[in-house]
Amino acid sequence: MFTSRCEFRLTQRAENADFRLTPRGIKMGILGKDREALFRRREEENNKSIIFLSNFRRKTSEWLKNKPEMAGKGNNIPRTAAEVLESFNVSIGDIEGNWAGEFEVDDLIREHVETELKYKIYLEKQRKEIEHMKKDQFTTDISEVEFDSLISSVCKEEIEKLKENRPQTIHAASRIQGIKPTTLIFLHQRVKRIAQQKMKESLKRVNI
Repeated sequence: MFTSRCEFRLTQRAENADFRLTPRGIKMGILGKDREALFRRREEENNKSIIFLSNFRRKTSEWLKNKPEMAGKGNNIPRTAAEVLESFNVSIGDIEGNWAGEFEVDDLIREHVETELKYKIYLEKQRKEIEHMKKDQFTTDISEVEFDSLISSVCKEEIEKLKENRPQTIHAASRIQGIKPTTLIFLHQRVKRIAQQKMKESLKRVNI
């Protein structure tokens, strides 16, 4: 729903909606005790599973013995289960192998844990980008950005709205109807590139 205002798709997934929204429902007092108890159990299982997978270490060849097509990719390197899920195209079911009885990943939480680990690097990168953009949204001057230069990342309709309104800051751009959150990040990144280019040119002049 509301996809025009919900474009951080890595962090806003259907599978993690429980972890994003249930705490708010509990805080607002609109969820029953049974629903809260189920969420607390999922939360506990999630934390236990992440800790377990981050500490259960074996040689890569042992993890991937059910995936012979992946042989030769650093198979003698000891890796944790979390690292294998992050680095290879495998599922928790693929790597359980002979340790199925030892694997402490409840079916209740398995899909969520697997997704979080597989996209860990990208999730962290997106969170940092969002934090930086929010921190700078009132102070970053975007008046020098040529909006047409965003065409490879931003749709035509948004570019036209930016050109029509000529916002001076990222916050001002965020108030324009139809401008996606991801577009704000592209604007922030473009401003940083402009600043870096100016710095390089300034250093060149100094060295001349």
